[in-house]
Amino acid sequence: MDTNSIAERYGHMLKEERLIPLTSSVIPGTLAFNSPEPYPGFSQYYSDEPGHTRPLYVYLIFDEPVTLEKLIRSTQVVKERTAVKFDAAFVEITLNGQDYKGLRIRNLESYDHVETLQAAYYETGCFHSKLTRKDTEGNAIIRTRKFFSLHSPKQGLYFDNNDPEFGYFRIPDKISWIEFASLVKKVKFNYNLLQSDFGLGFFFWNHKIEDVIRVYNPQMSVEYLEEVRNQFLKWI
Repeated sequence: MDTNSIAERYGHMLKEERLIPLTSSVIPGTLAFNSPEPYPGFSQYYSDEPGHTRPLYVYLIFDEPVTLEKLIRSTQVVKERTAVKFDAAFVEITLNGQDYKGLRIRNLESYDHVETLQAAYYETGCFHSKLTRKDTEGNAIIRTRKFFSLHSPKQGLYFDNNDPEFGYFRIPDKISWIEFASLVKKVKFNYNLLQSDFGLGFFFWNHKIEDVIRVYNPQMSVEYLEEVRNQFLKWI
């Protein structure tokens, strides 16, 4: 990607979140997960008054594999048919030994909209999984597949045009999730980066795969992302 250009990329991101099954604001008996604190430590995301807390990430789970094409087409239809504003991305979740597939929903105004979206997706042929006793809360590994709108002010650094608090930097080689988790611990505790959240992923670009680390921080800047990249590269 040329410096300062804007481009759309398709990619995967991997991160860990604590998920809890939603037991209200959903179609009775169906499975959806809530991520109450996807960015631990960032208090500005969370209200002191529970009734005022907006949904951050909600995950709708389907009872059979649904293709990316199907989910994109269904999302287009749902946005046309409802007044609910939201963003959606395809996800694969591993939680307590169980594998799930569905949609990550962001930017909802209220939990009251979750059931509306479930009903709308059902009408497009996306059938929701049923809630069972096996579906419990816990730390989940989540792989998100989505399109990114990016700009690159410096070689190897990328910023999200839709979410300015997210930055990405290129790493030289693919690393495993276990290697990444160990790397994050070293960097956080050695370089005082406890107030950032990290994810591992890659972009498809020019018939190649570009491995990246995703950084979340409300005070994201070129200087900050460069500092984080330099600290990570010392350990890779």
